[in-house]
Amino acid sequence: MHCKCLALCAVMLAFPFPKLRPEHSAMALHAPTRCLCLKTIDSIARRFIKDFTVVHEGSHCSAKELILNVKVKNKATLQCLDPSKKQGKQLLSCWKRIKQDERKKGICIKRKGRKRQGGKKQTQRTFKPKQKKQ
Repeated sequence: MHCKCLALCAVMLAFPFPKLRPEHSAMALHAPTRCLCLKTIDSIARRFIKDFTVVHEGSHCSAKELILNVKVKNKATLQCLDPSKKQGKQLLSCWKRIKQDERKKGICIKRKGRKRQGGKKQTQRTFKPKQKKQ
């Protein structure tokens, strides 16, 4: 009986209950100490982008970072997109345009197609000057 009480006390000391000890109830937040993107890519096909995250400048890094969740051939990876290149600028401007709403991220990821008129595919017209009859 005495051994069971000692074992129970040892477990309680090893794993304190947070409600009984209020000083341990606050959780620390992770604060990065350096830039997350050490290498960046210039562009990637939009069909491979599944999600993205924008990390703003701060004490940890002096540059804005675009972290993409990319899925190629059933393999998901994280890639960093260069925000100073064309695709990075487009993604950032879209992010600002949707007012940083997480639910509307899909708008920025989807491919942009040509606008269609009346449900018909728009074709490119060439200008042919009329020939004068002589």
